[in-house]
Amino acid sequence: MEVGSDDLTELLRACLVALRLPAHAETYQQRRLPFWSVSDATGRINRLLQVLPGGSASETFLPELGERGLDRSLRDRAALAETLIAGLELARGGTASLEQDTTWNLIQVT
Repeated sequence: MEVGSDDLTELLRACLVALRLPAHAETYQQRRLPFWSVSDATGRINRLLQVLPGGSASETFLPELGERGLDRSLRDRAALAETLIAGLELARGGTASLEQDTTWNLIQVT
């Protein structure tokens, strides 16, 4: 049995009607945690490289997250990961250079 495009279109329209929420229904919105993003980290690295012409250790480019709370550790790890990704992207684009003397040592950003 072959299904025509008209049949498929009608089926999809029927599904949309069945899935539509009533006007009085509330949708659930998950609370977004204030994570540090790659674009935040890229901007911070670029700004700091202008005032630190010789570069600095990668930890210099991490944000001050300030407030304490249960999600602090998670935010700190996210900031570290996003800053590393931003540094790698800037290095790939030729804007920055990353160097590490030995394994597990600090990464120098210049």
